[in-house]
Amino acid sequence: MNVFHAYDVRGIYPSELNEETAQKIGWAAGEYFKKISEKENPVILIGEDNRSSSPTLSKALISGLFQTGAQIRYGGAVTTPMFYFLVNSLPSDGGVMVTASHNAPEYNGLKFVAQGAKPISEVRGLEEIQSLLSQAPSGKREALEISEENFLPLYLDFLAKQFLELFEESEPKPVSIVFDNGNGIVSLVLEPLLSSLSWIKSVKLFWNQDPLFSGRGPNPILPNALEKLSQSIEKNHAALGIAFDSDGDRVVFLDEKGKEIPGDFLTAWLAKNFLSKNPGEKFVIPVGTSRVVEETIKENGGEVIFSRRGSVFLKEKMREANALFGGERSGHYYFRDFFFSESGIFTFLLFLKFWLPSRGASESRLSEIFSAFAKYPSSGELNLAVEEPEKALEKIKALYKESAKTSNELDGFYADMGEWWFLARLSQTEPLFRLIVEGKEQDLVMAKTKELQELIKNL
Repeated sequence: MNVFHAYDVRGIYPSELNEETAQKIGWAAGEYFKKISEKENPVILIGEDNRSSSPTLSKALISGLFQTGAQIRYGGAVTTPMFYFLVNSLPSDGGVMVTASHNAPEYNGLKFVAQGAKPISEVRGLEEIQSLLSQAPSGKREALEISEENFLPLYLDFLAKQFLELFEESEPKPVSIVFDNGNGIVSLVLEPLLSSLSWIKSVKLFWNQDPLFSGRGPNPILPNALEKLSQSIEKNHAALGIAFDSDGDRVVFLDEKGKEIPGDFLTAWLAKNFLSKNPGEKFVIPVGTSRVVEETIKENGGEVIFSRRGSVFLKEKMREANALFGGERSGHYYFRDFFFSESGIFTFLLFLKFWLPSRGASESRLSEIFSAFAKYPSSGELNLAVEEPEKALEKIKALYKESAKTSNELDGFYADMGEWWFLARLSQTEPLFRLIVEGKEQDLVMAKTKELQELIKNL
């Protein structure tokens, strides 16, 4: 099986991705980094998540990089956002993060970035790295011993300076928050942060770093994954619950009732707060995001830029436009002040910054704040197993394009039908057809969702 995918390298360890493969990929990546940096000895930063196979894969990767003359800065166990920070803050020409993100425990992977943490993807260099593999020296080399550097204090100092008002609050009003680490690596950063934010009364779930993710699993958006978090919010009378994925680049928020705050609503709320002090700024959102996000941004004097779904595309659009913020319903939130990258902890601290000044007023209860964004009923994103997804997409286009008020094919097929609208697209990673329907009335949304599902299934 090919471990090279659209955005990264990923596969089951050790049957699909192992030390021998990682060493060869390291050599190929080293040659690629030499080319794009125009240096014989580029400086490459390496970090890893808390999966059991990550340290040995890192050593093999580094061995391959060394063969090309690369210089290595090895951060050991770090979150993916911390990795992005280090690539930007230390003299470096790029980096590789050993992580399978939110995949199941048996997986691992490699995420590549160029200088400035710009993503290296299938259309931005990953294909070239793959093509170099055939030239990689054969034979397994002994794992090299390399000094691990402790970059955590540097990262904590950056976060404290970015959110100085949270760390220097003289008489803060206590707030109770439940944190769900999901047995991932985020607690590495959260633990010292919460020690400095002593006014937060924290309840910690699945706090230990377990490579098997034996608590609720590495992916917080799977069905029932946040049941324990919801129960803990109710039990502890907490004002907020927060869950991170295993490598820390995604985050999910729950209100004081233990109910998940939809990612689109959080995007709209963050954008509205940004615009209160940054009028006229630009914001990037994927096609198919709830219309309430676009309306909120425009009503508050901001500019909306649409993108294809996926971190590679959002980051590219944000850099092009110098956009302030971007958000996806999947829990990825991107910030100009965080190198146009995503970070669960940065999002959490920004959330506190915007929310805390209003606490005490009755309307500051999160369930009430976010109910204001529940303007349009939605089907949510539906994943449909279809034998010929490309054929299904063409059929949908043919049936709806002529009657649509407006449509576009920026990411699949989006059509505005007037009283309702929808996005139909193909999954980048699975043989699935993805569908989102939204509209002005619940009954209409339900009827149109059923209509589209029947059309897709009856090819």
